[in-house]
Amino acid sequence: MSEAKPVVLEKRGEVAWLIIDRADKANALTAAMMEEMTRHVTAAVADESSKALVLSGAGTRAFSGGVDFRTVTNLPPADARKLRSQRFFELLMALAGFPKPMISAMNGVASGGGAMIALLGDRVIAAENAAIALPEIDLGGPTMPGLAILTFLAGAGVASDLVQSGRRMPPTEALSRGLIGEIAKADALEGRAEQAALVLGSKPSKAFGLNKEWLRRPLIAALHAAEEEHLRLRASGAMH
Repeated sequence: MSEAKPVVLEKRGEVAWLIIDRADKANALTAAMMEEMTRHVTAAVADESSKALVLSGAGTRAFSGGVDFRTVTNLPPADARKLRSQRFFELLMALAGFPKPMISAMNGVASGGGAMIALLGDRVIAAENAAIALPEIDLGGPTMPGLAILTFLAGAGVASDLVQSGRRMPPTEALSRGLIGEIAKADALEGRAEQAALVLGSKPSKAFGLNKEWLRRPLIAALHAAEEEHLRLRASGAMH
């Protein structure tokens, strides 16, 4: 897939597949890509023919390396950082609030923002070569949304471990910690993701959505707080 179309939306029957197709750049997310992903996620809510969404990445090396800080833009650096942050939080909120089943097919390493969006799946299925990392601390920055998601899913101990060390967590450990639901062989990952999407997508949609909304109320509130704190720290000059 060319650089001109790094986000692909495919309809496979009743399941929509949203694929990050930028494997040569570790599926890193530009502001434009995140905007497009948010648009597709929002459209999938209204599309009655889509019963579930699968989120995955191209290739076998990376699900997503997170937000792309290296792509040159025409914006001044401060404005570019602000736009990336805005688009990232918009995507996080769209995925966290998505009322239909979402399956994350983690085809490789999910790092930073890539890990955050993957972990928002109702079911996360990881390939054997996958891993989870939130290495922002090694870059000198905090990760409030990462802490919010990890704490919601697995508790403060796991959140502190991953965020404060910046280490990579292999899939076997992520499974035991409750961050993912299944490990699949690479050649079986898509099939397992589709099966999970069809199973959850067959449930009464209104009941599923209401259950999910109630379950995720604390997470949504925490992500809103994380965005506010992120903006406050940036305004104060405490982070870039």
